[in-house]
Amino acid sequence: MIPAHLAAKFPNLAGDGGIKTSEKDPAYNCIAWAAKSDMQWWWQPGGGTGIFWPKDVLDDFSFGCFVQLFEKMGYVDCANNSELEEGYEKVAIYADNYGEFLHVAKQLPSGAWTSKLGPDEDIQHNSPHGLEGRIAYGSVKQILKKSIAQTSS
Repeated sequence: MIPAHLAAKFPNLAGDGGIKTSEKDPAYNCIAWAAKSDMQWWWQPGGGTGIFWPKDVLDDFSFGCFVQLFEKMGYVDCANNSELEEGYEKVAIYADNYGEFLHVAKQLPSGAWTSKLGPDEDIQHNSPHGLEGRIAYGSVKQILKKSIAQTSS
């Protein structure tokens, strides 16, 4: 079940089967969560103590730098196909109407999606579209996939 404060921020979430899967934890954010790291906050350089950003990734805060981040981890474009594909894991990258990065979610082996909501809770939702909306995380702008075989190597 989705707490009232999340239902208010993400009006599509309850209808998308959204459930809270953790308590608040300010140690990591959505980027770290999608990159399978819950030990530190991932953000652009100069963000402060404890902030991580890979040295070989653009740091201009453009939408492209977030795409490049996941490409460096082995992800490739998959034409915004959010359906479960055997042998692949996926990430959905969200942007506002101006193309500015807002969020990233990752697909679970079940086909559902998981998100870390900034410093707040982790949630599970049935599609990446459950977080979309003007007052939420904008809309899914790009979906990338990576072979599961790559993730274990």
